[in-house]
Amino acid sequence: SMRDALSLLDQVIAFSGGSLSAADTRTMLGTLDRAQVYAVLDALVQRDAKTVLECVDALDERAPDYKEVLAEIAAVLQKLALLQAVPDLQLDEDQDVESLQQLARAMSPEDVQLYYQIAVIGRRDLELAPEARGGFEMTLLRMLAFQRADGASAPSAAPQTARPVAQTTRTATPAPSTPASAPAATPAAATAPPSDWADIVPRLNLQGLARQLAAHCALVSRERGKIKLRLDPEGEHLKTPALQEKLTQALSTLFGETLKLEFSMGGDVITPARQQKAAAEDRVQQARQSIEADASVRAMREVFGATVQPDSIRPTNE
Repeated sequence: SMRDALSLLDQVIAFSGGSLSAADTRTMLGTLDRAQVYAVLDALVQRDAKTVLECVDALDERAPDYKEVLAEIAAVLQKLALLQAVPDLQLDEDQDVESLQQLARAMSPEDVQLYYQIAVIGRRDLELAPEARGGFEMTLLRMLAFQRADGASAPSAAPQTARPVAQTTRTATPAPSTPASAPAATPAAATAPPSDWADIVPRLNLQGLARQLAAHCALVSRERGKIKLRLDPEGEHLKTPALQEKLTQALSTLFGETLKLEFSMGGDVITPARQQKAAAEDRVQQARQSIEADASVRAMREVFGATVQPDSIRPTNE
């Protein structure tokens, strides 16, 4: 009401000693200065844990509602994601445009998405923390820790996990036998369909369960008008007439001839699905090792008594 507004105005004037200012008003009311949010995000971009904690000290002087601080951080991150998706997007907040654009250029889209998720989840779980400031600090340090783990492991780990598995698959999967009289699928060898099943599956343009059926198979042989596949028992539930028909049509389109599928059940079948699972498990293991070795994580353990939940660790490049 107007009476309440005038009362607050009187309190602000008294608090500031008769000289009204925005800074004094924010201090008395405990409201958040958007510049402090930018300072926090800039410190995260710089991977500077000390400055992040100094920003928390500055925030704590105003005794803010830390749930609202995390909501404001999430709101800024949402604007950054919009700017990265549409660089010439017109924003309403003229005074913040330059700061938002600088952050949008400095942060990767992956980090923006990750920070947004951590901020939203941290805000939801803040009341479970022993005390609000500590929960807020852990949320920010979680952003820093996952950013460091990604930066340390992603460039080198991902390429090294895929190659050995792919090579193993090629040596263990029976090679397709094509009679000399069988016509080539295409005149040019450079455009011929691949012979390795792990390379064939992505080119079938299948979606959903039909793609899963293909991924749970291994190629036994291809002859004129016929392809024989061995189905992993884990994918037996996918062997329905409708999905088989979709797979048959996709293969016929790829190879340029009408094909018939024959399935056999195998024991230990090396399939694209198993290959992907092995690669994913390897990336998770490398991510866990990176987290354990990270200096920031060790510091959080020593300073805050933090613990790492191994099952919660997922590589951000998946």
